[in-house]
Amino acid sequence: MAALLAGLPVAVVQVDLHEPPMTDAGRRRPVTAGRVRACELDGRRLLDVTVRLVGPRSQWLPAGALDPAEVLPRLRRALADRRLVAWSHADLAGLRQVDPDGGYPSEREEMAWSPVMDRYVETDVDSNLTANRAAARSVVIGPLAEQWRGQLDPRTRRLVPCFAPGTPDRLALMLSRMAASVDASALVSTTSAS
Repeated sequence: MAALLAGLPVAVVQVDLHEPPMTDAGRRRPVTAGRVRACELDGRRLLDVTVRLVGPRSQWLPAGALDPAEVLPRLRRALADRRLVAWSHADLAGLRQVDPDGGYPSEREEMAWSPVMDRYVETDVDSNLTANRAAARSVVIGPLAEQWRGQLDPRTRRLVPCFAPGTPDRLALMLSRMAASVDASALVSTTSAS
């Protein structure tokens, strides 16, 4: 866990897409806006903006949605040269949808942390990427949190899915608690072995 948080500066990112209600015929309408929130590992806010993804007079726009030309440079500056830590792949896909030209890692380049292997693993097992895992630009934390909690369904003996913390600062707090417990368990195992 320490290797996950070491190295590049980290931005904990959450993207909430604003999806309008379905049409009367049951079809989905296109996403109209995306709210991007990001914070540092200590919980300090880096960014909280809502970016308009459709024309300014479109229906179903949330209040306060800003023009992309106004917001995207600020978004790119806030996330530049940082490792993006998100709860799920959907957050990173939402970030690419909000800012398609932002140079964010593609879905094939996203990395997940494997506590079993204690290293980054490519999420696409068929990928031929030779990315340096220590310099991974994006990391998905949801599966790790599920394993960290370790809550089993007594009937199926499978891990119970973990709910997302809800905000980037809460995810940062969860990361710090996970790091503290992993480091403490490693310390206990090394001292008991000696």
